[in-house]
Amino acid sequence: MAYSTNTEVYYKSGLSSNDVSTTIIDSFITEADAMIDSKTGKHWGTTSTATQTFDYTTNIYEKSSVDEGGTLASVKPETDKYPVFVLKYSPVVQINSVRFIIQDYQLDKCWSYDSSASEYTDNTDEANSVRGTSFYAFASSVGVGDVLYIGSQYLFAGIYLSLFTVGVGGTCVWEYYNGSGWETLTVTEGTSGGDDLNASSKITWTPPADWDETSINSSGDLYFIRVRVTGAHSTSPKVNQIFFENNCVWQEELNGSEVTWNSNGRVAITGSSVTGDVNKVQIYYTYGSDSTPTLVADLSANLAAQMALVRMMGGSFNDLTSGGLGDEQWTTGEPYVNLRATLRELQTEANTLWQQLGIRVNFYAT
Repeated sequence: MAYSTNTEVYYKSGLSSNDVSTTIIDSFITEADAMIDSKTGKHWGTTSTATQTFDYTTNIYEKSSVDEGGTLASVKPETDKYPVFVLKYSPVVQINSVRFIIQDYQLDKCWSYDSSASEYTDNTDEANSVRGTSFYAFASSVGVGDVLYIGSQYLFAGIYLSLFTVGVGGTCVWEYYNGSGWETLTVTEGTSGGDDLNASSKITWTPPADWDETSINSSGDLYFIRVRVTGAHSTSPKVNQIFFENNCVWQEELNGSEVTWNSNGRVAITGSSVTGDVNKVQIYYTYGSDSTPTLVADLSANLAAQMALVRMMGGSFNDLTSGGLGDEQWTTGEPYVNLRATLRELQTEANTLWQQLGIRVNFYAT
């Protein structure tokens, strides 16, 4: 939602659509709104969502000095009581979820199931190997009902399938276990055909709330997704490697009581310990306003009006203001005198509005 309207900009500038088109005015409003967001560090439009991932490094005094690179001290130094993170966008309306993320984690299990032979093949080591031997995702001759299983002890939200041989002509459905049976998993493919294993691709999804652990072929209880063939491939896909997408392995998702936050975007984790295995903290949140404040709308219209006036005047500031030859008279620059006066008034008003709204100041320490 734009902070101001064409009508407001035309009113402030004294121009009309005959002078500057509504299309151009719309672009000026967009530019003005972006400037306001950037300078204030807040978003004043309708609510939107964002996900931010923060690097997390355990304090050296919290680590073991034996095997984690920690530091011994006779007295533990004073440190922040809780990990604190500052979000990029505000005002924050809601923290939707906070997750502990593990990097560089490998698959715990990868099974290929051949339905015609009722046979499982353990391809875990090859799936985790960069330069290992390629393997058939399903079977050398694909049949309907063949399955590729991918499992982890942690919830995960995406994988990358690197194919040695792309499949041809097949169709697949992605599924997860909900505690009593297999349900369809809605996935997003990074490359067309990736979800059918007809192309190497990133595949992502939102982990379902009812996703539960299960055991496949005595694997032990893991979070499994399965890729089940519903239409046989004429060329069987072979896999080079399968690995978790960046920031997609969730060691833990916190409940609301373990997190405190304010509208300015300060988030503190108060109820759970961040272990040494965690590399990142991921926060999914909602920010914005139900309606644009009047002050912001005025500033948006003001800035867009200034842009419109500058465009209207072009390079006429140094043009001849009046002249004549014989019976002919002209005033090339004269029409812009009033526009310049209006521009100066708008600039004065904008300075006042900026002061009232407040501009974010960044501090850098070296």
